[in-house]
Amino acid sequence: MIWPVKKEDKLLILVDSIMNENDIQKLIGEINKITEHCNEIMVMKWTEFQTSDHEITIDVILSFASQAIPTSKFLKILNHGGSIVLHKSIKSEKKDEIKDVFASDILQLGISGFVFENIEILNSPSIHTIKELLGYDSNNDICKIVAKKPSYEAGSNVTLSFPKLKTNIWKVDDVIEDDLINEDSLLDEEDEIKPIKPTSTACDIADKKKRKACKDCTCGLSKELNDAVEIKNESSSCGNCYLGDAFRCGSCPYLGTPAFKPGEKVFLPNNQVTIE
Repeated sequence: MIWPVKKEDKLLILVDSIMNENDIQKLIGEINKITEHCNEIMVMKWTEFQTSDHEITIDVILSFASQAIPTSKFLKILNHGGSIVLHKSIKSEKKDEIKDVFASDILQLGISGFVFENIEILNSPSIHTIKELLGYDSNNDICKIVAKKPSYEAGSNVTLSFPKLKTNIWKVDDVIEDDLINEDSLLDEEDEIKPIKPTSTACDIADKKKRKACKDCTCGLSKELNDAVEIKNESSSCGNCYLGDAFRCGSCPYLGTPAFKPGEKVFLPNNQVTIE
């Protein structure tokens, strides 16, 4: 079906204002060849349609007018569920891009409240005659844009029914349980025992009162004691070295050691004898 027109429909045909009455009658004849001879056909020129009060109701509108007509006017006179078909001339090399070429017309129909249905090139045995009557370039094609007025009133409401969610909607595609590794079996009881950090060396445990290395010392205490240097009768220019670092000069041999009693022997490791 080239146009969504039935025999019982009220059809309105819009043409340009410059079209003469003889060509209008020929156009109606060509349309009747394609459709089922509608019982009621009305033809209006563009200027007449713009100034009319629109007290009529129409089932289908075929607009061949080249001038822009506010689509809200079409919506006002169409019955609910009625169709509007806009016809536009397009160059043959652009026919594969018709949606892009007439994107603004499709958008305007949607903004006005129409439901867009389709857009395609008009194919008919009478197409050449129709192009000649409308004054279209014979090398161009005619594109038709079909839209429909919704069957509901503005402001009406309807209850929406949503499908029930599947119980396994958030699961992976494979809902069959695979063999999973038990995390509790990865560690043995021995692995869970917390290691005890030694608080002192074996040599320290052997003698709490005096630091003394074992015979076969491996903790380093024997080397530390052997490398220690005994500082005897170190002379002091101030005489306050035993009081602590707060009372010692920068070249004091006791710098960095705890305070001690006057005359007490002090042993220091080699790396602490002097501080530069």
